[in-house]
Amino acid sequence: MHSLTTPDSTAHSAAPSSRFSAFCDRALEAGWLIGVTITPVFFNVYSSRVFEPDKLTTLRILATVMAVLWLVRLFEEIMRKQKPLRFSWRTPMVLPALATMGIYLISSIFSLVQYTSFVGSYQRLQGTYTLFGYLVLFFAIVTSLRTRPQLARLVTVLILNSLPISLYGIIQHNGLDPLPWAGDVTSRVASNMGNAIFVAAYLIMIVPLTATRIIQSFNDILSREDVRVSDILRASGYIFIIAVQLLTIWYSQSRGPWLGIVAAAE
Repeated sequence: MHSLTTPDSTAHSAAPSSRFSAFCDRALEAGWLIGVTITPVFFNVYSSRVFEPDKLTTLRILATVMAVLWLVRLFEEIMRKQKPLRFSWRTPMVLPALATMGIYLISSIFSLVQYTSFVGSYQRLQGTYTLFGYLVLFFAIVTSLRTRPQLARLVTVLILNSLPISLYGIIQHNGLDPLPWAGDVTSRVASNMGNAIFVAAYLIMIVPLTATRIIQSFNDILSREDVRVSDILRASGYIFIIAVQLLTIWYSQSRGPWLGIVAAAE
């Protein structure tokens, strides 16, 4: 969002310099939308670990493709002697992201088990390679998200993607899950994440976005003399989504996420 409000956003919002640049822009946007969709939802009951390694393998493949597209686009901009893609150092979270990347690299180099540190453990697959996957999505959004319609699409996808995850948590709580999990997913739902805290932590990031859409929907309704049915349906849809989000967070029985919602409300 920073690129939409900073003084240098005019340069970033210019039309792509070629058809290939336009293709790379569309592909990068498709990449981050696919990333925020597949990663939370996907799990594989036929694998040995089911959740994290399968999610992260998919994310790392997607991030590798996006990194290639981003570098090719950058190279093309340089070859055409135009201002290459860049981001402002004042952009929130850029410096912490780069610092984290440096710390991970140093830790992996001096680790006693360098391969595991870089690739990740068998159980969770978290490591430097996975962090780079996260950062590819982050910097792809920072450098390629330049218009408000792009931001609106991203927020819409995030909100809609939380709906099946929330509904699955409610299904688990009511004992209707058709999958035979080894652990108890009724008293503390795990949904698509495999962990009660994970699913609640994911949803508390989406709840403020959903609340914002509810406020916008009611503003649209109150600002018009002739209320349209589509406005009422849109507001009702967002109210339903935030209700199932909060219900799933409650069913996770995790105290920390509720503190996160309070902090987000502030």
